[in-house]
Amino acid sequence: MFYRQNTSLVLRRNKNNQLKSKYGITIEQYEAMVAEQNGRCGLCFKLPYGNGPASVLHVDHDHETDVIRGLLCMKCNSSIERVDNVSNWLELADIWC
Repeated sequence: MFYRQNTSLVLRRNKNNQLKSKYGITIEQYEAMVAEQNGRCGLCFKLPYGNGPASVLHVDHDHETDVIRGLLCMKCNSSIERVDNVSNWLELADIWC
């Protein structure tokens, strides 16, 4: 019953816990980053669109140092992850195209 009456509060608390656990930031810090980037991806400058994960900006961080670089749309975040994880990804993508 509590969940039904307080769905937005529960979802916000869950998001805050996720951000704290994964990136060491609060939801307020995340929202400040969104505002600083005018709600746009830090790489392509587009507004996030779609449903589910595509509808929000994702925290981009260096996987070795955990330093947060900014917020990215799902497409840019996935692309950066590929570049980080496959040393010659850009070269392979260039050959593919």
